[in-house]
Amino acid sequence: MNLSLRTWQRWQKHHEDGRLTVVRPVSVNRLSPEKEHRHSGICYVTPAERHRGEDRALLKQRDELYRQAQKAHPERGSGKTRNWQPEGPVTLNPEQEKQAV
Repeated sequence: MNLSLRTWQRWQKHHEDGRLTVVRPVSVNRLSPEKEHRHSGICYVTPAERHRGEDRALLKQRDELYRQAQKAHPERGSGKTRNWQPEGPVTLNPEQEKQAV
């Protein structure tokens, strides 16, 4: 076989039947995108947080934090803080839903 050393190192014999299986490295600290990415369309919470209903408490904490920071340093802000009100119902593909109706 004409395999690179790196590819050969990923291959291991599997069970007693002697077949080869490719072992692909997986990052240990990697989360799935829906658990780590905060979306702007849902006020910078993850879809998983929103699905579990944790978004309202998180947004309330952020609103309080922003208001405290604004009171502590009014010279830094330009006026109102960000709108941290929870978003209503959200669809994945609103354009496609409009076309279907």
